[in-house]
Amino acid sequence: MKKGLIVLLKIIVLGVFLAWVFIVFIDYFKTRKDEKPIFCISEKTYEYADGTTYECVGIGYKMYKYERDSINATEFGPIFIEQKTNGDKAIN
Repeated sequence: MKKGLIVLLKIIVLGVFLAWVFIVFIDYFKTRKDEKPIFCISEKTYEYADGTTYECVGIGYKMYKYERDSINATEFGPIFIEQKTNGDKAIN
């Protein structure tokens, strides 16, 4: 009985991990195509004097889309990355 329970637990953990990897890759490739991610837990748009920055927080990752005079790029990375602000304060 214990061996069957351990095998079932391993299958469940592996399934959850593979689902998470699938979610991250979907959002990563959507971001590369310049589209909005699907699996955002929270979204926020920061307004600055020279443009906007869109932030999407997912499960274990963040995505920033900069549409500003100083930077026009998309950044996708681990949850601990921070927004590039050049010391500016958001208007909103």
